[in-house]
Amino acid sequence: MNIKIRKLHINIILFGFVTVLIFLPDLINYVAGVLSHQFFESTFIVKYDWNTQHIPFYEEFYRLIDSGEIAWSWNQFLGINFYASKAYYLLGDPFAWIGYLLFKVLSLSVSNCLFVVTLLKIYVSGILMHKLLQYHSKNQKYVFIFSILFMTSGWVTTFIEQPVFLSFYALSPLMLIATERVLREKKYGLVMVAAALLLFVNYYFTWMFCIFLLLYWIIRYYQLNSDMNFKKFFKFSFFMLGSFIVGVLISGIVWFPSIKHLILSPRLGSTELVTHVFWEYKDLLSIVKNFFVPVFKYDDTVYRSGWYYFYQIGIYCGSIQVLLTPIFFLSKNISKKDKQGYGVLLVCLLATLISPQIGKLFHFTYSLRYTMLFVYILILIGIRSIEVIEYTPKKAVLIIGVVSLCFLCFSTIGFALIENRLDSVEVIFYGINIIFYCLYIALIFLCAAKKCGKDILLVLIALEAFVMSIIPIQSQKVDATSIQYLTKKDEYVAAYETLRSIDSTVYRVYLDGMNLNEGAYLGIPTTSTYDSCYQYTTRDLLYYLREYPDVDWAFSVSGEEMFDLLNVKYIIIQKGMREMYYQFFCDKLDVELSGNLSIYKTRTDSSFFKVFSNFSKKSQLDYMANHEEQYYLHELTYILSTSLVIEDELFDSYSQKYNKESEIDLSLTLLENNCFEFTVDSNQDSIVLLSMSYDPGWTATNGDANLNIISVQGGLAAIELPAGNYTVQMEYSVPGYQSGMISCVIGLLILFGYCFVRVTLNKRLSHKF
Repeated sequence: MNIKIRKLHINIILFGFVTVLIFLPDLINYVAGVLSHQFFESTFIVKYDWNTQHIPFYEEFYRLIDSGEIAWSWNQFLGINFYASKAYYLLGDPFAWIGYLLFKVLSLSVSNCLFVVTLLKIYVSGILMHKLLQYHSKNQKYVFIFSILFMTSGWVTTFIEQPVFLSFYALSPLMLIATERVLREKKYGLVMVAAALLLFVNYYFTWMFCIFLLLYWIIRYYQLNSDMNFKKFFKFSFFMLGSFIVGVLISGIVWFPSIKHLILSPRLGSTELVTHVFWEYKDLLSIVKNFFVPVFKYDDTVYRSGWYYFYQIGIYCGSIQVLLTPIFFLSKNISKKDKQGYGVLLVCLLATLISPQIGKLFHFTYSLRYTMLFVYILILIGIRSIEVIEYTPKKAVLIIGVVSLCFLCFSTIGFALIENRLDSVEVIFYGINIIFYCLYIALIFLCAAKKCGKDILLVLIALEAFVMSIIPIQSQKVDATSIQYLTKKDEYVAAYETLRSIDSTVYRVYLDGMNLNEGAYLGIPTTSTYDSCYQYTTRDLLYYLREYPDVDWAFSVSGEEMFDLLNVKYIIIQKGMREMYYQFFCDKLDVELSGNLSIYKTRTDSSFFKVFSNFSKKSQLDYMANHEEQYYLHELTYILSTSLVIEDELFDSYSQKYNKESEIDLSLTLLENNCFEFTVDSNQDSIVLLSMSYDPGWTATNGDANLNIISVQGGLAAIELPAGNYTVQMEYSVPGYQSGMISCVIGLLILFGYCFVRVTLNKRLSHKF
């Protein structure tokens, strides 16, 4: 036991040291920034989704946790089911909750919390991969080095901008460790825990991983058993599947509400992004290149396809890995079972790279994020190959020549032919690249032929891993001072608070120049959002406004009519930026503001409530939106702002019942995350539009009576109000949450029951012997 504890302590220190080396430039910069009190100079910020999505996500998440209510967010687009829409980003991710502790206890900023937990994820990935590889090799030096390759793979450097993806990557070895425990010790408890944990972190990545897990399970059973007894195999498989299903039940509290919400997403049924069956030649070149070189996202040359997905090729995990693969299959010291098993797995994975349609099996769109699985197979093959590699210098030279010639012909010459040109920059870059790899490979094989060659070889592999992880990570960093919502947070928040002090009814404002998720970071309800962070029930409204939510990424709803409809009374704008435009329908407020901001007030009487006596059929707007060559955008926005757009089957009854203008007084008295209240004083029955997204989770009561809420305007909520003087209470509960909770409780009871039975049996056996 003492030996095991000592080894554990050594591993903790070693992998901590490796993590520090990977992020050494950033840690030095961070310490220097802390000592000099320069916040932005020391902040680790990555390009793309890290700052456009995840910093705002985490800020809003922590804000909602502090409020004690994380179901509904008013600060994301027009109101959104935060629980379900962010379930696979935050709610079940243990690293997100660790970040929250850092946020509360150490008062770290959200961006710095993200940096610290990113280090922790890389660290955990090495520890867990080390444990997994111990089942595949007895040589601790090989296990350690190949664990480093997992920590520094191209998948890590590619998706460092996606914190939740990295969480899944870090924890995924736990599922394979659990599989090994079942095969060797018939212990199923870890399978339940691992399955639940992965589903909590990211359920659609778990689906992707399950395809790999199925093949891994069959192959490893075949490799570890002397004979393939199908009866025994299916019995094992039945218990393995049952254990996994327990994990599915436990995690139901996260994935069930989320899927119920996500199923409304127009992207799931969109055909806009799926237009061809096979990759183009240039795309295939890009795939092959990324086996040898990780993705450098700043680089748009060297065979880089224009497709967004080709910035997501995380296949690389050391160039030696690709060269070790033929050694694995040619070596006489590798068993036939191992060659057959891993051969099948490798062929199946390679087949997925041929067609973008196959990728849909893994991610419901042909995203290349599933290339994580290649990292696994290359490492599993590599660690076995390194044990048997024995090459003389003559063989080394032959292999170097063949590999280099094939790589040169397939890449540079092939690209020149297909593009009918020879770009000098690309030729020079790849010329240097190929020369480097020829020398590097030559050194590797020459070292392998020497007595101490394998130790030198391991050093070279580790060195390449560090170099090829640090450079891509550093290439993605962005200056925090260039991110406006970070540097100007205090100015915008102060401006919003000034508005609240002037006008207590102010709710949603328009932040000019921001069309991403800044509102969530600033805590200011606005009309902009980015990348599926809108309530899917509003997809028709966005379509009417020609935002096209099935293919567009950023939404920014503006315009005089829409401001009035969506309760935007004020616009916050940087001085000198588009001020002339707003002067047509706004008045500038004479208020003292810090910074470089101005506030404009619309000339319309915007309110959280809007009462209509005119009605339009939804089919009318559907037709206009589908025939945009015949209709201008302002024609649709005019109808949206002057009449209530309802489903055709409701048109006759509602237009007759609510066709008279009513004298109604509505006042919002309470607005919190999951509830709000307003008073009603009306002389007749009315239907009132609420300035929020429709969601079936909202309920409205007038004392003991339930009030009807319907979807109007293509996704906004409207409520039917009877005549009288009373208060309406609106409360939100996440659709599917109760079912998910029941599923979770059932799963936990099964897990606890299994653990109890297992412990009881172990005690009886220990007493017996």
